[in-house]
Amino acid sequence: MSQLVFASSNMHKTQEMRNILEGRYEVLNLHDIGCLEDIPETADTFEGNATLKSSYVVRNFAMDCFADDSGLEVFALNN
Repeated sequence: MSQLVFASSNMHKTQEMRNILEGRYEVLNLHDIGCLEDIPETADTFEGNATLKSSYVVRNFAMDCFADDSGLEVFALNN
C-alpha cells in the first residue's frame, strides 16, 4: 500500500484521515516520519499555510504529502 504523509502532528486529525483513506493509503503523520520541527505557518490564508506545510515535507523528506489548515473567522472582528 502506498504511503501518504498528512502534515500534522494532531492525532485526532490523523485518525480522521486514516479512516477516510483506509484501504487506499497508509497515512503517516509528522511524528511517524521523524519530523519534530515546528513548520512555520506564516501565510495569510489557511490554504497558504497548508501549502507551506506540505511543501516542507516534500522538500525535506521526499514523500507524497497533503495538509489541512483551518481556523475560526469571526466576521464581527473583521477577520
